Amino acid sequence: MAVKLEPSWLDGNVTIAYFDIEEKNALISDASNIQIQSGTRHNKGIEIQGDFKLAANTALKLSYTYNDSDQDVSDTLNVRTPLLPRHQAGLWLSHRFGLPNGNGLTVAGGARYVGSTVDERYYPGERIPSHTLLDLMMQYEINREWSLQLNARNLTDKTYVAACDFYCYYGSGRTVDLQLRYQW
Repeated sequence: MAVKLEPSWLDGNVTIAYFDIEEKNALISDASNIQIQSGTRHNKGIEIQGDFKLAANTALKLSYTYNDSDQDVSDTLNVRTPLLPRHQAGLWLSHRFGLPNGNGLTVAGGARYVGSTVDERYYPGERIPSHTLLDLMMQYEINREWSLQLNARNLTDKTYVAACDFYCYYGSGRTVDLQLRYQW
């Protein structure tokens, strides 16, 4: 169920969604590094997202997700779902500059927060810490059809453990890519 609000006093909108999902035969990992479909996973929570225009060429996006997820590993064992944090949040601020040649340059930056996770089955009592990553984007509009975009994720090249599910996984390091885009 989702509700979208567009109050007259706000140049933007807020979307609030509630979810209660049951997934049967969800994948679970075991010590032999094999995933099998077994048990039931329950996800229950809310998502809130706001898109706001702060000025003529400046926009702000905010998001937050709360996900209470648990999984039946066997007939007698129910654990918090590994790899899924309870809390996630994001912030993205962008500004478009009008250049003298009539083309546009958009510069944006943001932060992604991923809350702590646990693997109650294999590492009971251990908590994988939360992490916050910074991202950056620049897009140059060559003309109406063509644009060039530079993306940098995990700008600070932070080293972090993303989550554990029998094995623990490092998160992605800094990635930078350049895209040439054509629209018709």
